[in-house]
Amino acid sequence: MAEADQKNIINKNGNSIISFSKDDLAKTKDYWTEERLKKATPKEAPEITEQEIEKMKKEKTQLVSPKIIAKPGPSKNAARTPAKTGVPSEADVDDYPFNTAGVLYFTEGDGGEHRCSAQFVAPNVLLTAAHCVRDKETGEYYTNFEFHQGYRKGKEKGIIYGISAATRDSWVVGEGEDTNRKVDYGFIITETETLTSWLGGEIGFKHDNLYAIGYPSNYSDGKILQKVKGHNAGVEDGVAAMSDNPYGSGASGGAWIVDKEDGSYAIGNNASHKHDDPNTDYGPYYDHKFESLYDEVASQATKLGIKK
Repeated sequence: MAEADQKNIINKNGNSIISFSKDDLAKTKDYWTEERLKKATPKEAPEITEQEIEKMKKEKTQLVSPKIIAKPGPSKNAARTPAKTGVPSEADVDDYPFNTAGVLYFTEGDGGEHRCSAQFVAPNVLLTAAHCVRDKETGEYYTNFEFHQGYRKGKEKGIIYGISAATRDSWVVGEGEDTNRKVDYGFIITETETLTSWLGGEIGFKHDNLYAIGYPSNYSDGKILQKVKGHNAGVEDGVAAMSDNPYGSGASGGAWIVDKEDGSYAIGNNASHKHDDPNTDYGPYYDHKFESLYDEVASQATKLGIKK
């Protein structure tokens, strides 16, 4: 599937969605051998520079009021928010909301095989980072999306395949340009539904206490889902910051989460770090553009008639 047809793309309202053919899907199901899975490397997050930070501080960000854009799924066996700030620990993939998450494998255009973190935010829609979905310079979508839900030490609850992928058009910036961190989020529509449940979605990033999940390579070698409590460190030019988040490569795409009475909500995602500040993660600020892409993806997922 490394040669998937990149022409089968819908562009609407600043959103971009690619759909993979049945032949592409069949190739993906044959692609990921045990050897390839073991060799897949954690996707490096784009490093944020001090110059970018200073530039962001000078730019005005149009903040939006907090708004729930999607309700979460059933929250049976709900776990507690991590107790320790800045100290990652294992997240039990048998408990909600951690059972929504897993490892996302994919192939880049040059044949490179990588893995990121992802989680369901609808019965058949995964949330991850844009840099785990599409090349920011060429605009080429990655391929062979295979999601291992509930992954832990080489085993998973189940394997689910991607049949469509989406980012904002503005993620593609061209060669040599800075990463558009404002829109470093992406979605994967899956062939079948989640095995457990899904997170809700909220725009606005107003919560102070939150926690992040993911499979960072600097903790348990990326083989165990981690959880860590952090804090809202502000928003600059469309980029949100979460302090006390020391995740390294492989955690990209993992959700920033808040718990509410009716379940857990994704309010951001792991995306970038500064080389001299490994304990702060910089992720996209979820605003109406995020909502627009989510709505477009959810609509497309409904049209595709996903299997249960």
